[in-house]
Amino acid sequence: MNKYNFLNVYRLIMAILVVICHTNVLTNIISQNIMVSNIYNFLVQLAVPFFFLSTGFFLGKKIEKSNNSTDEIEIIKKKRNKTIKLYIFFTIIYLPLTIYGFISEKTGIIKSIILFFRGFLFVGENFNSWFLWYLLSEIIGLTFIATLLKKRNNYKTILFKGLLLFTIGIIISFINSQTYDDIIMAYISTILKFFIPNGRIFYSIVFTSIGIIISEKEIKVKKMIILKIIPISMTLLLFLINTVFYNIFVNRFSILLCSVLIFVFIINIRFNNDKFADYCKFMSEKLYFWHMYIYSFVSLIIDGFIYYNYGATYFVLTMIIALIIFTPMYYICKRNLKEKK
Repeated sequence: MNKYNFLNVYRLIMAILVVICHTNVLTNIISQNIMVSNIYNFLVQLAVPFFFLSTGFFLGKKIEKSNNSTDEIEIIKKKRNKTIKLYIFFTIIYLPLTIYGFISEKTGIIKSIILFFRGFLFVGENFNSWFLWYLLSEIIGLTFIATLLKKRNNYKTILFKGLLLFTIGIIISFINSQTYDDIIMAYISTILKFFIPNGRIFYSIVFTSIGIIISEKEIKVKKMIILKIIPISMTLLLFLINTVFYNIFVNRFSILLCSVLIFVFIINIRFNNDKFADYCKFMSEKLYFWHMYIYSFVSLIIDGFIYYNYGATYFVLTMIIALIIFTPMYYICKRNLKEKK
């Protein structure tokens, strides 16, 4: 039995949450009810932090087996380089949709090129490839961690510096969400909106470093009864606070704390079904990276165009098509793997 089977099950749940976010399942309801909107926004924001924490956690497991700090840095650089390749690959894969978006918005060629490289280098997304920011943020985070390790920083120091960048990211998002009458602030906001429209690209550092620390400490929920109560009670409390009250700083730090509490809880849940867990891991990866193509295809079939087509219908059809495509693919991959052995 894989020790972290349930983590892979939860990974699929989070991938589905990403699809829910990108298809805006509750688009009509959340526009009419502020409380439902707050609940929805809080829940969907829990997805990507989980993936960052998972990256850090499993990096920590590899680091445990390393012999020295040089090997440790190389492990992190290897993961970063793999993420860079993945980011470039899916940027190319989603290029036809990016071009479609520029054509739909009647953007000129020069402006399209500038906006494409802006999206690739600074934002982590272009038209209908919103999920790619996760990879760009991970690249920045892993580079930051490797650099600090090279300068003899330990993970507690890296975590502290990650928290500072996390806070700066929130401040940037807050500044960009405001309108300004003051000319200087308006100018600063314009520059920020072009180069860093969303401070989320700095978020991975704190989550990844926490994931590594959790991996090192191996917090055992079953050995400490209080840790069974704290994750559940605090998560519910923070969830309630963010349901009735919204503030960007309270919201982001609530997401940070809730994500960590839930993650610690998840890695301590034992799940005996190896095959299902393996299937969930495969499906989560395919669903995360390919759902926007499926969703775009569904939008084109239903509406004849791809441009912010939102609602439950798009979510359901995207999920059904994904299951039809990726389930047989999973079994084919497993069979080919057995034949190679």
